[in-house]
Formats: sequence, structure tokens, C-alpha cells
Amino acid sequence: MLDEVYQEIFCTTKERTNRYWLSVCQLKKEKQLKVQVERVYGIEYLQEKWIIAFGGEDIKQARKFLKFMMLFIIFGSRVVDTDSLFDNGNLIEFFEKYPADEDRLRAFNICFGEYADWHTLKARMSKILR
Repeated sequence: MLDEVYQEIFCTTKERTNRYWLSVCQLKKEKQLKVQVERVYGIEYLQEKWIIAFGGEDIKQARKFLKFMMLFIIFGSRVVDTDSLFDNGNLIEFFEKYPADEDRLRAFNICFGEYADWHTLKARMSKILR
């Protein structure tokens, strides 16, 4: 929903909005989620928070940052050890040792697609890390 959130806070004439995009989140207490979704914020406040979170208001920069964070979800601190990650044997060993849970699998599919091969994996990791 990144593009939709961006449009809502940077391409609007509204002065205030709720954070309806939070409705996709899961909280242990649904009542807390409803309160968070319905709470109204000033657009300027949300713009400031976006800029702090992504280092600017550029949507492309935000996408890159999120992809990097997804790589971190998938590989943890090993994401910075590119020599190791770009070796097929090490990648196979990594995925055997650390099978994907729900969050890691979702991040993997967003970054690489559901049917990524080793070449695609390494090419996309390289592009994101650059």
C-alpha cells in the first residue's frame, strides 16, 4: 500500500486524514487496531513522519528502503556479507538452516517473486544493495 499511502499524504488537498492503511495490520487486540485506524492526523504531521522514516519524500527512495528492510527480514545481519550470499552453496545452506516463516516468506516473494531462481535472487539482491 506504499503508493496509496504516499498519495494520501503528499498528493492531497485534505488537511487531516485517518490512517486507514493500518487496517491491513494484525494486532492481538482488534479494538486497539480500530482505534489506531480511526485516529485522525494532520497531513503535515504524516508528511514529517514519512520524511523521517524514509529520509525524504521521494517514493522511489521509500521503495528502495523497504526492499532493503525486506532483505534484512530474510537474511538478518548476513545481508551485509555479500561475498557469502552470492555463493550458491551458501545460499542453499542458509535456506536449509533458516526456513522461511510467514514474514520472511512474504518479504522473499515481494523482493524476488514466488518462483525466483538463484540468478534472479543474486541480481535483485545486488540491485537493492547498490
